[in-house]
Amino acid sequence: MWRGIDKAMEEIVGPLRNYFKNICPELTENFVTLQNTPLNQLIDSIAMIEFLAFLEDKFKIKIEISEVVSENFKNINTISLYIRKKLI
Repeated sequence: MWRGIDKAMEEIVGPLRNYFKNICPELTENFVTLQNTPLNQLIDSIAMIEFLAFLEDKFKIKIEISEVVSENFKNINTISLYIRKKLI
């Protein structure tokens, strides 16, 4: 488990970690590096569309286009917090 987070947050972070293992396996060896890497360095705009679809499907949430901003999608940390808010 990722240190410093609760079980509910691990249920969000775990699938994100697994998703990015397929895209950038070299970064997933060090999750601290991955969680702080800016999203725009991990995926391009086409991959972002696929990623948003993954999030909606996996977490059963609806992501509005107005919510796709750096505040919510800067890196895995901010994405995890965004998803958690959507699930509450």
